[in-house]
Amino acid sequence: MPVVAEYRIQGQIVDSMAEYYFGIALEKLDYEFHYQWAIGLGGTAGSVSVDYVIYAPTSIPVEIHGKYFHPDPTNDAIRDSIIREYFKMDPIIIDAAELFSITSAMVKVKAVLP
Repeated sequence: MPVVAEYRIQGQIVDSMAEYYFGIALEKLDYEFHYQWAIGLGGTAGSVSVDYVIYAPTSIPVEIHGKYFHPDPTNDAIRDSIIREYFKMDPIIIDAAELFSITSAMVKVKAVLP
C-alpha cells in the first residue's frame, strides 16, 4: 500500500496524493467533511470505508478511485452498493487522475458538490 506518510487529512495519513489534494480543496472551500468514514465494523464482511463524507447540507459520500486501491471493478460495484444502501444515494466517484494538484481538486470539488 503506497502510504504518503508526511501528508495528513484530519490527523490521518492519506492513502494517496489525490485524496490529500481533495481534502485540502474541501478545507480551502470551507466544506465540512469526514475523511475515511467507516460503515460497519472494520475487517468484517460488508464493512467499507468511504474516502470522504461531505456535509453539504446532507451527507454526500465521495470515493476517489485510483488504480492501486481500485483495480477490480466487481469489488468496486459491491463497495458502491454498500455505500448506496447506507447513504440512500449513489456515491460520487472521482478518478484519482483528475486530482493532480490542489487547484485541480478545487475545480473538481466545485463541479461535483453543491
